[in-house]
Amino acid sequence: MAAIAAAAKEMGSVRGEVDAYFDISPPHAGASPHIKAGVMSLRQYGRMSLMGGAAGDVGFLYFTIMRKGLTLRGTFMAKAGAECVGVYGLEEWEEAFRVAGEEGRMGRFCAFDA
Repeated sequence: MAAIAAAAKEMGSVRGEVDAYFDISPPHAGASPHIKAGVMSLRQYGRMSLMGGAAGDVGFLYFTIMRKGLTLRGTFMAKAGAECVGVYGLEEWEEAFRVAGEEGRMGRFCAFDA
């Protein structure tokens, strides 16, 4: 516990701007000031990635984005749908894990059929 307290104290003294801001806010967070604070915290030529679903006006500071030369990118976290790349019996667990390691990624998976 003492180590956590020491780390928190040290982090509290950190000052300056950040290189990147990553936002995955839920829809009801649109009225929160944290997105505006994220933009304001970015350094010159900083980057911002928007992957959440905040609804409504989030209050971007147009001039701040231009003045700092910020890069903003928005995208959905994942596309709808999924692809099963293999169904395996429990005795085939080694092959299933091998295929999952090679083929498994967002939207692709292996399954077991008992």
